Amino acid sequence: MPNCPVCRQTNAVRNAGADQLDVELENKIAAYFPKEIKEKRRDNDREQAIEDVQAMTGRKYSPEQLQRMQTQRDCVIM
Repeated sequence: MPNCPVCRQTNAVRNAGADQLDVELENKIAAYFPKEIKEKRRDNDREQAIEDVQAMTGRKYSPEQLQRMQTQRDCVIM
């Protein structure tokens, strides 16, 4: 999502840098949602590994193959 979901400024998310990180909010999220952060990091690592394998081998997985690789679990927040 390149645009800001709040103000809709064009490319605000894409152009955001580390200096715009809300450290206080990040700390609160880490304190209140440690399980969700761990799961999200694991999912991100898995997605990155798939992208790396595709880049190294030149092979692209089909949507069906990617879905079979997905770990199915219920939403932990709702």
